[in-house]
Amino acid sequence: MSFRDFFVVRLIRLYPLILLGLLCGFFVFVMKQIIAHEPPLTLSTFIALIAGLLILPTSVSMPQGWISIFPFNVPSWSLFFELLINLVYAAIVGWLTRRILLVVLLASALIVLIQSYALGGVMGGVQWNEFIYGVGRVLFPFFCGIYLFRLQTRTGPSHIRLSVPLLAGTLLAVLLVPTVAGNWLYESLAVLVVFPAIVRLGAAYEPAPPLMSLCLFAGKLSYPLYILHYPVIRLFSTLIRSFDLRGVEFGAAIAIEMISAVGFAFVAMKLFDEPVRAWLAGHRTIRLSRT
Repeated sequence: MSFRDFFVVRLIRLYPLILLGLLCGFFVFVMKQIIAHEPPLTLSTFIALIAGLLILPTSVSMPQGWISIFPFNVPSWSLFFELLINLVYAAIVGWLTRRILLVVLLASALIVLIQSYALGGVMGGVQWNEFIYGVGRVLFPFFCGIYLFRLQTRTGPSHIRLSVPLLAGTLLAVLLVPTVAGNWLYESLAVLVVFPAIVRLGAAYEPAPPLMSLCLFAGKLSYPLYILHYPVIRLFSTLIRSFDLRGVEFGAAIAIEMISAVGFAFVAMKLFDEPVRAWLAGHRTIRLSRT
């Protein structure tokens, strides 16, 4: 696959939902500004919208709560860096031997530690003043994924077999431990050691046929849920503040919000993402067959 074809394939996979998340976030922004009796459409708004359409970060001034390199849909920050690291990978994959990959992996792990120590945790890349830290956050996870894939291809699944409840419980335990400023080492070890170990050990698990369908479905839903959950959160936060919900009503709203995020991700995947990607892939195949 050529460099250009590789990039087109990645765009087809990622862009439709990036676009949908951007438009949903923009809609919520306009609605929120109207409710607050603030001008919804300004020069900064249009610049941020155009930059989002091009998957480019922006530093325009935005209202409080919307400050990000991707104001209308914050999770797009990681997709920008993912596309960037995919381009780097496509350019160097021919030289990425096992030894070089290990050097890159160790160097990127060191960057994670340095950044985490400087910032007080594994963070950065979301806002313009910490933009450069996004590079450090994407390097290790990406190349660690490459390493684990090659390891599985070369040696097969891990011979250590742990139960799925134990792996899932470990993940939940790591995520539920309250982190405060200064827990940079804890967060770094989670990213550098615990999460890769869970991926490696989890890849050795072969689910039974009934459970296989559920696992595949959850895997397919993970990206739509990630890239589309933020507009849903912002929409519900606006409603909760507007109606001043508290107590049981607040808890019920949060529960409905979570269910809505999953439901919206599913509907978007089935009615928008999969049909659009199939159409784009079909046109790409026709174009390639004519060249």
